[in-house]
Amino acid sequence: MEKSNAPQQGQKEVLVVEDDHYTNELIRNTLSLAGYGVASVHSGEEALGYLEKKVPDLIILDLLLPQMDGWELCRILRKEGSPTRRVPIIIASVISRYELDQAQGALGTLSFFNKPFQPKDLIGEVERIIRG
Repeated sequence: MEKSNAPQQGQKEVLVVEDDHYTNELIRNTLSLAGYGVASVHSGEEALGYLEKKVPDLIILDLLLPQMDGWELCRILRKEGSPTRRVPIIIASVISRYELDQAQGALGTLSFFNKPFQPKDLIGEVERIIRG
C-alpha cells in the first residue's frame, strides 16, 4: 500500500521501498520533516506500480524485500531505456558493505546506508546526492 506526502512545487521527491513498517515510517517521517516529498511502498511490486505513474528524484531501497528482492528491483530500474535508469538509489540494508560491493558492478553506482542508522546521517546522504 502506497503512502505519500505529495511534494510541493520545487520540492524533491523520494520513493522509499522498505517492507518493515517501522523503518518505512521512520524514513518517511524523517525526510518529510527535512522538507522532502516522500512516497513509500512495502514491496518491489508496489514500487514498480508507483514508478509506472511517476519517477522520483531519489529512491531509498531495502534489499531484503519479500517476493521480488531489492537486487531484482534494482536490475529492473537500471535496464537500458528505463525512465529510472539514472535515478540515484540509496541502498538501506542490514547486508554488509562488503557483500554489496561484490554485487554492485552490474547495477551501476549506488549509495549504501547500513541499518540501523541515525536520521541525521540519512538526511545528510540524501542532501549530498540530491544537491549533487
